Amino acid sequence: MYRRVSVWKYVRIGKKWRYCKPDVGKNGKIKSDWVIVKGKEEHHEEGNFYLHRYEGDRKFGRRSDPMPRRQSMPPISNPPI
Repeated sequence: MYRRVSVWKYVRIGKKWRYCKPDVGKNGKIKSDWVIVKGKEEHHEEGNFYLHRYEGDRKFGRRSDPMPRRQSMPPISNPPI
C-alpha cells in the first residue's frame, strides 16, 4: 500500500484559519513560526502543526504537540555510585 505524510501548520490569516506549508531552511529543517502563504514567507506565532497521512485515497490528520523547551525540563541528576 502506498503511504505518504505531509506537515502543515494551521494559522490565522486575516479572519480565517487555514492550513499552510511550513517554511524549510537551508539545512532542511522546518523553521519555527514561519509558513508559506501565496508563495511568500510569513511569520505566524499562533497555530499548531499537523501531520496529514494518506493511505491510498484516504486522508488522516493528527495534531502534533510542540516539543517542550529545555528550560522547562527538570535537570537530570546522576544516580549515586
